[in-house]
This record gives sequence, C-alpha cells and structure tokens, in this order.
Amino acid sequence: MSTQETPDIAKFTFDDRLGMMLDREVVARDNRLMTRRLKQAGFKHKSACMEDIDYRSDRGIDRSLMMSLASCRWIHDHLGILISTPRMITEGFSRLRRQMNNFCKSLLNKK
Repeated sequence: MSTQETPDIAKFTFDDRLGMMLDREVVARDNRLMTRRLKQAGFKHKSACMEDIDYRSDRGIDRSLMMSLASCRWIHDHLGILISTPRMITEGFSRLRRQMNNFCKSLLNKK
C-alpha cells in the first residue's frame, strides 16, 4: 500500500510519512529474510510454530522454558541444550538439532 492510498495521509508531516515508509520497508525486508532462512533450514513441517505447541500438563512441557529456548539466547550465551524423548530417534533428532542450530544462528547473525 502506498502513501497515496491512505486517505488521511495529509495529516502527517513529511518526516512521519517518511518514517512510516521506512518502517514498512524494514518489515518487508525482515519478512523476506525470515522466509528465506526458514526455507534454507529445510524444516519438515514448514508451518509449525511455537504457538502451536500443546502444553497440556500430561505432556510435561514447560511453556516458559520453550519460550526461552525460542529466543535463541542459549546460542548467544554459548550454552548447549539436550532434547530427549521417551524413544529417541537419533536421525530425526540430529536433523532437528542441526536445523534449529542453523536457523537460530542465522537469526543472531542478521545484519
């Protein structure tokens, strides 16, 4: 959407309009970058997201811990994580670990 398509754009100063245009461009670039990085990570379920995790009590998943892991701060702090399941499937786990590691590193290294 351009500034000309916004009916009340005239009430904003030039600086405000320029700021809005720059903000929109930054968001568009970030979205394209995220899309490219997700594609490069090669996740099996591309539409999976943290918000879709089922945190029912019988699963024993701690929501605050998962949100902490999603922030990728553990990589910045040079920490390791271990994800275990009742039946560890080594190949699947290794692939997931590599994908998560690459994806989080790409997020932390963005310019």
